Amino acid sequence: MRTREEIAAVKRKWQLANMERGRKARRKYYASNSELERARRRQYCVNHLDIVHAYEHAWRLANPEKKRAACRKRRAMKRGLTEHFDAYQWEIVKAFYGNQCIKCHRGEEELVSLGLHLVPDHVIPLSKGGTDDIGNIQPLCHGRLKGSVGGCNSHKHNKTEDFRIKIQ
Repeated sequence: MRTREEIAAVKRKWQLANMERGRKARRKYYASNSELERARRRQYCVNHLDIVHAYEHAWRLANPEKKRAACRKRRAMKRGLTEHFDAYQWEIVKAFYGNQCIKCHRGEEELVSLGLHLVPDHVIPLSKGGTDDIGNIQPLCHGRLKGSVGGCNSHKHNKTEDFRIKIQ
């Protein structure tokens, strides 16, 4: 007769050996039962609202850039735009301009000390028909200075101003 621990060890060993097989089975199940799974997840969120909110809050604090990117992408999708820039492209643009605001020329370290940060700014704003691809993005500072609104992006608002280097 096997003990409970021996049976659990055999089961764990089998699961590790057949991990990809299990993933495929779960994907197949979710694909054929997507409506049921969405309803189950919605019900879980309703029943465990405090746990879900705590998890989401912790995730937002740990991933501020991803949260901002998701909000920006959602705004663009509401306007019917399908092409979006990603974090890698944004890092390349920041590096190209020396990791500084291209209007006031303050570096990221200085901006952080002032309570500001670099954000991707749409040269032609989405509200004026601009696109959400990397060709319409410039790095500007954004945030709040003590007692007033600060940052070049805050002052630009939804005007069309291009501070990028003109290459001829």
